[in-house]
Amino acid sequence: MRKGFTLVELVVVIMIMGILVAGYFYLTGANVDTARVAKTQAIIEKAKKAIYTYYQDTGYFPTNAQQLWNNVLGTPGWYGPYVEAPNANPNLTYFPHAPWGGTMSIVCVDGTALKLTLDRMPQDLCSKLDQKIDDGSLTTGRVRWENNSCVYYVKTGAGVKCK
Repeated sequence: MRKGFTLVELVVVIMIMGILVAGYFYLTGANVDTARVAKTQAIIEKAKKAIYTYYQDTGYFPTNAQQLWNNVLGTPGWYGPYVEAPNANPNLTYFPHAPWGGTMSIVCVDGTALKLTLDRMPQDLCSKLDQKIDDGSLTTGRVRWENNSCVYYVKTGAGVKCK
């Protein structure tokens, strides 16, 4: 009589291990997205605070992120930096190294909207962000999917003055 495992026993063990590994990757993948959404939400809140402080000091909204850490326009009333320059590089015009692997930039449409464009964010992650902080619809509310980009509207309406 030989001792050892039969082919059926080995197949059953391999299948059980495969199910456990698949479950692990499913759960950790969900946690990664949850962490990315939370980090993105924190970045947006920090940017909004800096943008509104800039507005209170100057009377205008910035047209790009660089204005939050560098007074490139010589704007009167600028008391920044409102955020630290990313990578100690004051010449950047966007926020680099976002948790979704892209960048975030400020887009100011004079008279109508100030928005943060979350460049290269996948639509499914944008949808999760929308569900977390907004109305759950990517066509209405503050978080929207426009021109293959995730967009967060900081301010809309006639009171948007950019410089």
